[in-house]
Amino acid sequence: VSLDIREVGGGKSVDIETPVGSLQVQTGEITEQQLGLPIYPGAQRRKSDSATVSLEVPSEKSVRVVAAEFETADPIEQVSAFYRERLGPGVLERRSRGRLELVLHQGENRKTVLLRRKPGRTEIALASISEGGAD
Repeated sequence: VSLDIREVGGGKSVDIETPVGSLQVQTGEITEQQLGLPIYPGAQRRKSDSATVSLEVPSEKSVRVVAAEFETADPIEQVSAFYRERLGPGVLERRSRGRLELVLHQGENRKTVLLRRKPGRTEIALASISEGGAD
């Protein structure tokens, strides 16, 4: 078993290698390219709420999750219209108690936008989940 912890570009990277698989967690800045989702224009990144997690197990599917949180003063209706337009057709919507979740499935990939109303702001949680095939 090996463990490697290091500072990387304003965040941390933790790599764990074992005979049964590996886990990598990286915190810090997340880009639109890494997310596979657009970041709402003018939204401010929430501190320490961004990470990439990769899990690989031999002969099983690997899973990669990239997630980040932002907030904006814009109303939830305006933010949700932006994401509906960018995600396009096939988006599933779920609403409950001031929350709106937009989910788009693309083969082995899933993109999720979770919007929450808070006093004077809208919180935006973005996640992209990718599954890879077994070797």
